[in-house]
Amino acid sequence: MSAEKPDPPPWRLFAVIVTASFMALLDTSIVNVALPTLSRELGANPTHEQWIVAGYSLSFALALAAAGRAADVYGRKRMFLVGASGFGLVSLLCGLSLTPAMLIVLRLVQGMTGAILIPTVSGFIQQLFTGPPRARAFGYLGMVVGVSTAVGPVLGGFLVSALPEQLGWRSIFFINVPIAAIIVPLAARRLPADNREARTSLRLDVPGILLVSISTIAIMLPFVLATSRARVSDAPWWLLVVAVVGIVVFVVWERREDAVGHSVVAPGELVRTQSYVYGTVIGMLYFLGFAGFFLSLALYLQAGLGMPAWQAGLTQMPFAIGSATAAARAGRWVNKWGRRLVTTSLAGALVGFLSVDAMTNLHPDSVNPWLLGALLLVTGAFSGAVITPNVALTLEQVPAMRSSTAAALQQTMQRIGATISITAMTLAFYASLPALARRGDHVAGIANATYSGAFSMSLHITEFSFLAAITVAVLDGRRRSHQQARA
Repeated sequence: MSAEKPDPPPWRLFAVIVTASFMALLDTSIVNVALPTLSRELGANPTHEQWIVAGYSLSFALALAAAGRAADVYGRKRMFLVGASGFGLVSLLCGLSLTPAMLIVLRLVQGMTGAILIPTVSGFIQQLFTGPPRARAFGYLGMVVGVSTAVGPVLGGFLVSALPEQLGWRSIFFINVPIAAIIVPLAARRLPADNREARTSLRLDVPGILLVSISTIAIMLPFVLATSRARVSDAPWWLLVVAVVGIVVFVVWERREDAVGHSVVAPGELVRTQSYVYGTVIGMLYFLGFAGFFLSLALYLQAGLGMPAWQAGLTQMPFAIGSATAAARAGRWVNKWGRRLVTTSLAGALVGFLSVDAMTNLHPDSVNPWLLGALLLVTGAFSGAVITPNVALTLEQVPAMRSSTAAALQQTMQRIGATISITAMTLAFYASLPALARRGDHVAGIANATYSGAFSMSLHITEFSFLAAITVAVLDGRRRSHQQARA
């Protein structure tokens, strides 16, 4: 009898799944620098722009809970293949869009396919690695998260500038097609087979998912509508009350359903795991301040200072370099420093964002690219050292059988934070400009200082979000210290 074929080395499998993660997360930011060109070609207005960017994060967030549960039930490999192949197909259709409405709908679908894909990545890491190698794997994953978000504007700017205008913005979607075409067959051959015996029936918490969806949309919609109104006060801000009511009802529903053993979006086992709760809240606050920053920066550099897309993208490269470098090493640091590493990194990133804000206020009529690059490099380094350790600390006490569900819920909160960040920071930017300048293009006759003020206004959301994240991290650090003292 012939010997069984040995399993592929975990790091080769990791390369396959992390490439898929890069592809899905790249689309959260690659669109940013293409928005002015895209808007001219399709006739999109600022409200369309918000939906094109935030719609992806919104559907991504709302589909994650069901996707994580599906991965645990139907198998990670199957759902990985469905997500990767679907993402490639929808990316192709996005690039062929003819109207803003068509692109918005396809971006919503694209976000759903990304949501199917992402929870399987963390689940596979939990399955394939243990101990220090698992920390390193999460470190590399954190690097990919940071790099994909930060390198998106750089790659997008290059594609938009290097290709003819009608093809440039479409290429930011087409680039996903060959990536998907490579990783799908590799995953089909190399990823471990799903454990059929461990599967249970799929019972989705439909009311819970609907309550999360309603609450998130109710928070997001006033910011989107306010951008297109002559006065910000004309937006339906009463929807925020609906969001609060939805959250309260969601909490009550989840507790009741979990108490009787029904499937829920937020299982009690996870909610009772304090390290998971603290880490998930920190991650949401981080993305609330982080996700919209690149869009605001792209609008400031292109619409305000008149930079071409390639230069605006290149200006953000130092952030990507700093983030990638720190994230790759932070996976090893977390075992020694724990929550203190996250707290210190958040504080350092906050100082970096405050410095960028101060620079735009001190020199409102121009920007020193070398100074901005240096600040972004340092800020990116601190920011990159947040994601990896926080993911590892959040999931460290989660059982492997719950890993996909836990990762999905964590990602859901992060994407909700990102969605609100994009819409709120876009509103803060455009609301600070005269109506003539609310088209995403550079308008002659409007002082650069006006755009600098708009960028500064949007940065305040980042600053307050990071300050809140630091507060939660400090509280978690004290909790961990007390636990260690009692042990």
